Amino acid sequence: MLLRYETHINVQVCNANMIARYMCKYMNKGGDLANVSLTSFNAAEAENSNTYNWDEVEHYKAMRMLTPPEGAAKILSVPLWAKSCAVETLPVHCPDQEILYFDEGEAENAFENARQSKLVAFFQLCAANPSLKIRYADVPSFCRWDPKRHVWVLKSVQTDAIGRLAMATPGPNSERFYVRQLLLNVTSPKSFEELRTVDGL
Repeated sequence: MLLRYETHINVQVCNANMIARYMCKYMNKGGDLANVSLTSFNAAEAENSNTYNWDEVEHYKAMRMLTPPEGAAKILSVPLWAKSCAVETLPVHCPDQEILYFDEGEAENAFENARQSKLVAFFQLCAANPSLKIRYADVPSFCRWDPKRHVWVLKSVQTDAIGRLAMATPGPNSERFYVRQLLLNVTSPKSFEELRTVDGL
């Protein structure tokens, strides 16, 4: 490849799922940051003393560094990015394996006050609306999430919202990975059992 294109080429083997984060890191990381310290220097005191009274907390300051193209874009009010639609993260879990958050010492009450997840609410939405033919990733376009009641509510007009399923990798927890694959392809499942059913099997 070096001889053909006559340039330096960095070739890497894509043998892991994490490679996507590495490849997109420089586009998504934001502006560069630099650590800058401000100090007052007295030449007379420095000659008479071999030590310097350094207060790291006092003289430390984090500043953002802008490159010339980004600085010019800021001055000229040129937009560097735009948001075209809303993106909502959708949890993926196996049956009876929802994530449950609780404070220390309140584990007993956590199960009683547990709310249903967005995935379980999606199954209930499909069961209550048989004519609705959507996949799990498409539900934010047709519905909005009610955080108080923990249910999906149908929108009056379809929007450009995007649903992003939580990442799951094959391996020790491969069952969750296959549940995610099914959710990406099966239309309007009413339960985990129906999600795993194909042609009645």
